[in-house]
Amino acid sequence: MKRLKSVILSILSVVTSIIITILLPSDAAAEKGNQVPDLDELPKSLTVYFYVQNNGVDIAIEGASIGITRVAGLEVRNKSAEYTLLDTYKDADIDFTGMDVEKSIKAAKTLSSMIKEHSLVTITDYHGKSVFSGLKPGMYLVEELDAHGDAEKYEFFDPYIISVPFADATETVCKWKNDVLSEPKTIVKKKQISEPSESSEPSELSHFFESSEPSEPYESSDDRKIITGENSVWFVIIRIWLFSLILALVTVVKRKSREKND
Repeated sequence: MKRLKSVILSILSVVTSIIITILLPSDAAAEKGNQVPDLDELPKSLTVYFYVQNNGVDIAIEGASIGITRVAGLEVRNKSAEYTLLDTYKDADIDFTGMDVEKSIKAAKTLSSMIKEHSLVTITDYHGKSVFSGLKPGMYLVEELDAHGDAEKYEFFDPYIISVPFADATETVCKWKNDVLSEPKTIVKKKQISEPSESSEPSELSHFFESSEPSEPYESSDDRKIITGENSVWFVIIRIWLFSLILALVTVVKRKSREKND
């Protein structure tokens, strides 16, 4: 019985050792994946690629004025990246540790309201790209400031923050990416349909000037005859003759009346 218990304990011990041996490398790899290496002295850059997709094809947006400003410094301490707001933006009270998308959007809006003039500004080229080189490590605010040409057809993208260099992490390793590519999203501007103003409303008399359907042509009845030039002459002669006859009758009547009175 004791020998059986001893065998069982030996088996459990071996199985436990195997499990620990399997799990330890994974834990070490996961821990290693969360660590960042020290910053190097290589040049850093940020490329903003501004475009839209149509049926899977990239359509570059040329003429967008893009401004960037470094708002926080970056240091590596104990294999961990630490961002510290620059003195100009200390009042923003932003903590970059464990920042999610919602907090990132809120932070960008706050920082955008504090910046009076961006330190670097370029305009997207024919390929829809703005390139900023020679950058110091840190967190940068990216914002669209103006639009010209093709860029006028699209909505301004929302301001956002991005790290330069960028920590490119996998399950087993994390490394710094010195040349960062950023792709802000936009949409085509909607056409604005202006409502008619009061001055454009039809007046009370406007219906007199509106074209209406043509009325039916006038047709003379069968018993009406058009008077031509020849008939009109006879018509005038008859009228004169009737008038003369009436005048003669009146004259005769007056003469007889006088003779009676005499």
